[in-house]
Amino acid sequence: FNQKERLDAFAGRPVVRRIQYVAIDRGEKTLELNTLVYFAGNTLVSGGLAGKTFSTRRRFATVDMQDMQHMQQPSFVAAENTRQLYAKKCEQTAETGVCGPPIVTDQEAVTLFSLQGDGQVVGKVRLLGYLNPQAPLFFDARQQAVTISDYSLTMRKEGAAVVEDDDHDNEEEEE
Repeated sequence: FNQKERLDAFAGRPVVRRIQYVAIDRGEKTLELNTLVYFAGNTLVSGGLAGKTFSTRRRFATVDMQDMQHMQQPSFVAAENTRQLYAKKCEQTAETGVCGPPIVTDQEAVTLFSLQGDGQVVGKVRLLGYLNPQAPLFFDARQQAVTISDYSLTMRKEGAAVVEDDDHDNEEEEE
């Protein structure tokens, strides 16, 4: 999950104090986990920021060449919708008034991984961002994504020979 590394890299400095994975249900009978993020600087007791990430829907399937004629290799497709909540802890006293609402983000990650004949795995990742009901344009968006980011991946075993792809002559490959 690398939440800490991703958030620290985005900020360009260490901002996450601790990550905790907790079961979705209070009886901890499920294997599905929520991610709790505690940010550095302030503690929750003194009004620090905390975030919670949880899955709202997961779908996945293996696809063979008979299912989709345009696919040349066996593939795996997955999609997961997540919701993230970020809130600052505050005490509701007469002096401080009302605590502000949490920041809510809704996202979907769609991935396609295909095993190539040479043992490499080629992947495509699409990240979709949605508005939530607190956003002024929520109803105008009609539950459609408002941001879309596409990524292509090539994965191979460490030490495997790099095969150049003619379609990406001007791009650098990243692992």
